[in-house]
Amino acid sequence: MPSVTEERVDPKLGLALSGGGHRAAFFHIGVLARLAELGLLRPIQVISTVSGGSIVGALYYLHVKNLLETKPDGEVTDADYAEAVRRVEREYREAAASNVRGSGWVNPLKNVQMALPTYSRTDRVGKLYERRFYARAWGTGPAAGAGSPCATC
Repeated sequence: MPSVTEERVDPKLGLALSGGGHRAAFFHIGVLARLAELGLLRPIQVISTVSGGSIVGALYYLHVKNLLETKPDGEVTDADYAEAVRRVEREYREAAASNVRGSGWVNPLKNVQMALPTYSRTDRVGKLYERRFYARAWGTGPAAGAGSPCATC
């Protein structure tokens, strides 16, 4: 491995997209658009993402993958990368405008039920799983055998 000060023969360029929800995602789209204008997207070989950046990074990756699978390398231009970013922007804007989080208000009764502190405990499957998990993990309940300290199991 070359030292930090040693010049690499084949340098690689990476892109890191951080988290931060919709605001970060829109910021990342703007950064991708500017990089496309400068012709700097083609040399990027690695993308590292987290949270909101993952959505944009994955969408961008899918468009670039499609581009590279449909055009020979010699025919791919910086304009193609710019078009991929425009598609990312358009698709992300459409998805954000559909307000996925807001669609939860379609069933207000279910939202009230989910807001109750006992919601997860009222789910019979979840309660059964919880009992079995604790019985195995701490040696209580029916799985632990007779004389179990878990009266409710």
